Amino acid sequence: MKKATRDPQGDADRRSTDRLVVNAEGELKSCAQFARSQPMAVKVCDVSPGGLGIVHSEPLPSGTQYVVKQASFSPEQPRLYTVTRSKVKQDGTFVIGLQASQPTEPIEATAAPMPAPKRVHKPLTIDKNFGATGMIVAVLVLMVALAFVLYKASI
Repeated sequence: MKKATRDPQGDADRRSTDRLVVNAEGELKSCAQFARSQPMAVKVCDVSPGGLGIVHSEPLPSGTQYVVKQASFSPEQPRLYTVTRSKVKQDGTFVIGLQASQPTEPIEATAAPMPAPKRVHKPLTIDKNFGATGMIVAVLVLMVALAFVLYKASI
């Protein structure tokens, strides 16, 4: 890896730390609740402790969060990033700047666990629970009555 140089167009570099040129394939996975779950292939161009630059075939909305995977990332390298800019290149691809994000605490860790729902036992009432059970009992009573009648008739 080598140190990256500033943009030749003279854009100010907002990073306070040095960045390293990577130019390697990586994966991007959206953290949005209803986003597609398949990872997107991207080219990771440069990396710094506070962010990274990628190239992708589609623009990414500013403010969206992604988990980035790349083989050369050190264990200390953040994995959660927020899109800060997306700029189209002449070839139609997009240069995308991502800033390292602090992961929010999982909901399970901050919220008290929900108690299991209590089962409410309702008393047996004919108007609500008579349905299928009542039909089965009625058929059984009729079969017993028919069997009794047939027994008496055969005697």
